[in-house]
Amino acid sequence: MLTLAWHVETDPAGTPRWLPISVAIGVATSTVGLWQALIGGGHAPFSLLPAVVLGGGCLMAPIFGLTVYLAQRANAQAAGFDKVRHLCGKSPPRRRKANIT
Repeated sequence: MLTLAWHVETDPAGTPRWLPISVAIGVATSTVGLWQALIGGGHAPFSLLPAVVLGGGCLMAPIFGLTVYLAQRANAQAAGFDKVRHLCGKSPPRRRKANIT
């Protein structure tokens, strides 16, 4: 079902608009699952480790969602700039690949 929604909602040059919220929900769900596993393993619900896991996950979920959203915006702006450059008759600059060693 996710694949069908991806193909229906996505334009050929980008990612779907609902992707950032899906990433945030996925991280939050994983965090709650890990928290429940820790509680099931014998930890008290709000002892140090489960509280850190739950709090850290609740902080990371919106950060990951925001990161995906900003990456989408940057990609859309770069595509817009390339389109304007093409309309003006200039070739887009070459983008260098990251040098990972």
